Amino acid sequence: MLMPRRAESHDALLEYRRGARLPRPFSYRIVPMSFEEFLNHLSDVLDMPAADLKPDVKLADLEGWNSMALVSFIAFVDEYRGKTLSPRAIAPCHTIGDLARVGGVNV
Repeated sequence: MLMPRRAESHDALLEYRRGARLPRPFSYRIVPMSFEEFLNHLSDVLDMPAADLKPDVKLADLEGWNSMALVSFIAFVDEYRGKTLSPRAIAPCHTIGDLARVGGVNV
């Protein structure tokens, strides 16, 4: 019978409107990521070799850092780190090291 399911989803919507976060459709198992692994994933996002990426490299100096890379980075952090970022969280980042810290990776 569909009625209980509708009631449950309605209750969840009311909780969301009150400020609660909706649960993710599946649970994440977050595994610690090394900075080198982070750079490998970031190199895929930026479409450049990981060897060219260092913690002190400025994002403004990277040819591949644009709005598409920003969206890809947000998706990468959400998928691999289980952390939802907004563009406002990334705006203060000036270096790759800043991006790593925002993404939950120790530099």
